[in-house]
Amino acid sequence: MNKYFLLLLFVGLMIACHKSSGPAPNAAFPNQIGDHWVYKYSPSGNPAADTGTVQVDIVGQITLPDGEPAKIWVTNYSNYPDYPDTSLVVDSVSTVKIYFNNVCLFCTDKMPAERKRYNFPLQVSDEWIYSLNDTTRVLDELSLQVPAGNFPNTFQMAKTVGYSVESFTIDTIFITPAVGITKYFQNEFNQGPLPGNGLWELASYQLK
Repeated sequence: MNKYFLLLLFVGLMIACHKSSGPAPNAAFPNQIGDHWVYKYSPSGNPAADTGTVQVDIVGQITLPDGEPAKIWVTNYSNYPDYPDTSLVVDSVSTVKIYFNNVCLFCTDKMPAERKRYNFPLQVSDEWIYSLNDTTRVLDELSLQVPAGNFPNTFQMAKTVGYSVESFTIDTIFITPAVGITKYFQNEFNQGPLPGNGLWELASYQLK
């Protein structure tokens, strides 16, 4: 019986060690299955005139072609009920990488295209360029008031992408460590305005 106990203990320790060998999660950017955010959404940019909502949920996990585990984020816009927007999010202690949901197993480059990236810890004046003409800058650290409450130590960032006259991104993003995106002004164009353009303000959230 003691032999069986020691064998089970050894197997348990091996499993625990194997699990702990993966990348450590980023405590500043929530990324757990079951996390849920609701935003007051103003397509016009005027919160007093608009009553829309955006809901963001982490619903599962997949393994990307490079072997990294990625959480599945689904964004639903009240004014585009038939257009759920799915992203794949990989986090580590120092970096959060957000990919489009376009894994192509039969392509030469099987990895999905990168959508956004954040380097942690966030610090004012930091800047990173992670693809052609795609730049994110940390502009300020401030206290932010949104419908969900007041969030001190929030970082304001600007993301710009300029590929051609038919495609551009000029976004303003507010991230509060350990909460996530608390405010967001999306201004993106690809042969026409993209769903989600306008002002997002955090109204409520639940984190695991």
